[in-house]
Amino acid sequence: ALDPATGGVAWRQRLDAAVGGAPAVSDGRVYVVARDASAWAVRASDGKVEWTLPGTPSTAGVMGVAAPAVDARQVIFPFSSGQMVAVAKDSGTGLWGAQVAGQRRGRAYAAYSDLTGDPVIAGGVVYAGTSAGRLAAVNADTGLTLWSARDGALSPVAVAGDSVFLVNDEDQLVRLNASTGEEIWRVDMPYFTKDRDKRRKAIVAHFGPVLAGGRLVVASSDGLIRTFDPASGALAATVDLPGGAASAPAVAGGVLYVVTKDGKLRAFR
Repeated sequence: ALDPATGGVAWRQRLDAAVGGAPAVSDGRVYVVARDASAWAVRASDGKVEWTLPGTPSTAGVMGVAAPAVDARQVIFPFSSGQMVAVAKDSGTGLWGAQVAGQRRGRAYAAYSDLTGDPVIAGGVVYAGTSAGRLAAVNADTGLTLWSARDGALSPVAVAGDSVFLVNDEDQLVRLNASTGEEIWRVDMPYFTKDRDKRRKAIVAHFGPVLAGGRLVVASSDGLIRTFDPASGALAATVDLPGGAASAPAVAGGVLYVVTKDGKLRAFR
């Protein structure tokens, strides 16, 4: 942990494996998921370990590790096996478990069931997606699956009203009904760049979406920020992003922040 005023190291805590996803912080605790399928709660003030949770061992983890989600009662840990485990925030006592199951046919990457879309808690529902082409909505109190959609999520979904917005595992921007999982619309985005016909140079990575200024914002590795109309999915505008996106955009104080592939943090109004 770093001191925000000076940038100096406030404390260090050694874990049994590398941390794979972003930490979640709530009520004086830091929650993380490690690459050995374990979860940790450490004290934010000094880094002391308060409790740990063993996950389900998996040969996955290839596509990355998602970050925990926290609400007033519980913390939800996502694991590379496709399993979510909810535990009490203060003690780590188990509350429920849920599996995001299923694969997209005809895609080699679907063999990996990593939970890559950080769980999002909204309206008493947990939304989480895998790299294998599945998104699930789970009751936040019981862990019962409410619906499952055949669209993976490589970034956290955006929930607004009765809609769920996501960039799926096939580089499509998708809007689903939050209550049923039914598709409302989907829009194709650039999937790969070419240097000559019939040759794929690089897969384009899209990060987001986030809702800002009444638009859906997607930052992409091809050097563009794209904004879309949430009602129709129509492309509204594009903005140059030198270096190309390397992370999901974040919005604070009317400013959009994106980390780019050249290691810079860029801000847009």
